Amino acid sequence: RILLTQAKLLNEQIEEIRVKHTFETLGEELCDICGVRLNLGEPDGAPAIRDAHISGKMHKRYMEIRATIEELKKKIADMEEPAPPPTKRESGALSSQQ
Repeated sequence: RILLTQAKLLNEQIEEIRVKHTFETLGEELCDICGVRLNLGEPDGAPAIRDAHISGKMHKRYMEIRATIEELKKKIADMEEPAPPPTKRESGALSSQQ
């Protein structure tokens, strides 16, 4: 009986400590551009945190890098496209040269 009472008291103390030292935030968000984890903090501060991150140097550089990668992929794709088949004129000129 004494142990049961002590266990209840300990559980109450644990719950008091948990409530006292726990706080809720909006959580974290992962930036799709640069992969940084943003701790959103308080509800009022979340937009400011996002704005500060987006205007930051690292985020801007990652945006530039991603844009450059897309340009290079497009150039590579254009280079790899097969040449159009020769027209009748071109094929006739080729066969007369041979």
